[in-house]
Formats: sequence, C-alpha cells, structure tokens
Amino acid sequence: MSNIVIKKLERNDIPPLAEVASEIWHEYYTPIIGLQQVEYMVEKFQSVEGITQQIDNGYEYYFAIYNGEIAGYFGAQPQN
Repeated sequence: MSNIVIKKLERNDIPPLAEVASEIWHEYYTPIIGLQQVEYMVEKFQSVEGITQQIDNGYEYYFAIYNGEIAGYFGAQPQN
C-alpha cells in the first residue's frame, strides 16, 4: 500500500529541498518561462540561501514523501 506523508522541513532539510526544487523547476518550468528565468527564480527563491531567508522571515516548507521518497514540496507563509 502506498501513502503520502507530509513532513515539516527542519533546518538540516534545506539542502535536499533546494536540490529537489531545482530539479522540479528545471524540468517543469523551463518550457514555460525559459531557462534564464528558471535559473533566476531557483537562485533567488529556491536555493539554500533563498529558502533559509524565507524561513527566517516566517515561511514554512514541507516535503511530500511518497513511499519513503521525496515526491515534492510546498511552502506557506502564515498570515494573521
């Protein structure tokens, strides 16, 4: 039986998240917005530095884990 687990990101998860984010962005968004824009977005928002800065500013990131492997991720910024 397969299942999906949502796991809140911890600081030590940031490098693997950045790697997954880069893979996803390059695969799915390059045909839509072009390589140059994808590389800008990944570097600015989905790199180790970008994700760290967002977490420091209140964002939360989560992994979607399917059958024990990272299948995706999402982020949210709680609002008052």
